[in-house]
Amino acid sequence: MEIENGLKKCPECFRDLTEEAQKLSEEGGAAAENAPAENKKHGFTGPQKIVFAAVAAVVAIAVIFLFRGGNGENPDSKVATMGDYSLNNRDFNYYYWSDYYSFVNTYNTDGSVFSLSKPLAEQQYDDGTTWQDYFMTTAVNNWRDITAAAAQAQKEGFELPSEYASALNSLESDLNSAAETLKLSGAEEYLQYSYGEYADLESFSEFLKTNYLASSYCDQIYSQLLEQYGSQTVSVPTVNIRHILISFDEFENAEEKANEIYQMVLSDPGDEEFFGDLANEYSSDPGSNTNGGLYKNVYDGMMVESFNDWCMDPQRQYGDTGLVETDYGWHIMFFCGKGDDLEVNDTSEVDKQYNAWLDSLITSEVKTDFSKAELYK
Repeated sequence: MEIENGLKKCPECFRDLTEEAQKLSEEGGAAAENAPAENKKHGFTGPQKIVFAAVAAVVAIAVIFLFRGGNGENPDSKVATMGDYSLNNRDFNYYYWSDYYSFVNTYNTDGSVFSLSKPLAEQQYDDGTTWQDYFMTTAVNNWRDITAAAAQAQKEGFELPSEYASALNSLESDLNSAAETLKLSGAEEYLQYSYGEYADLESFSEFLKTNYLASSYCDQIYSQLLEQYGSQTVSVPTVNIRHILISFDEFENAEEKANEIYQMVLSDPGDEEFFGDLANEYSSDPGSNTNGGLYKNVYDGMMVESFNDWCMDPQRQYGDTGLVETDYGWHIMFFCGKGDDLEVNDTSEVDKQYNAWLDSLITSEVKTDFSKAELYK
């Protein structure tokens, strides 16, 4: 199964964001807390396309309730191949669970994107794909790009920077410390707790070394491209909006409930304070249901498509209201007017050149056999 990478489902109303857009939202206010990064190749954020399973991320997963299947019988079975390289089940689990832990700790700590109390195989990412399918595919794609980048780094004699080498040297002691907090016997048991019964320190160290090598090498390449192509400052217009989310998860008939509340809005049209009170009382959006549903400095492309289209309509006037449906429910909208223009660095040409360079490293077809994939207990 092959699916498009990226965070198609984002908390509440936010769409996929590039690193530059994340920077915008941080400057713009409340949006930053809920806005995940766009990963056109999942795991990659803007120019920092290569990401790795940092030990800190591994340590942070202890409180997450996990779901795994399989009996751990085939750790060396090949899930994917790319030329002379192959991905076995043991390493596949490293990529799969690292991606999962990173996603949950960053975007889904409260279970708003997918439930933390149900198997991923029983939850839909979209109409034809489960969340388990999604993480399986992104695991292979991350392995593909990281493997290709690490191979190129080795070919060019690139040496691992000292901070990464130091992290590898302290890996066992760091994992032992993490194990102690969970009353586990040590690094090996902690890895098995996190990645399944066939995880071990030797293979995980190699996994991490490859990730570190790819990441640091790609950082260097991006820096070189930035020096070559540079960046320019651009001004981005924004708007301020309020909304009330009536979530599909909370209401059996969300549309009916949204219309009911919308009639309340229409009983006092144009009253922003009244709308804000309704948002605080009824909205399911944790990012705005304590501040009257307000999002400041929303820029074009920041929100999911239907939400974005309503906000960015050039005919929109202060006090306009409406109903918008997204994957998460019905949104009752209130337009508050223009926001502050945001000044940002445009690195689009650098990113274009970088992405082309990274894509050029993939010289062999990736063949995947998910029938051999096993998520270990």
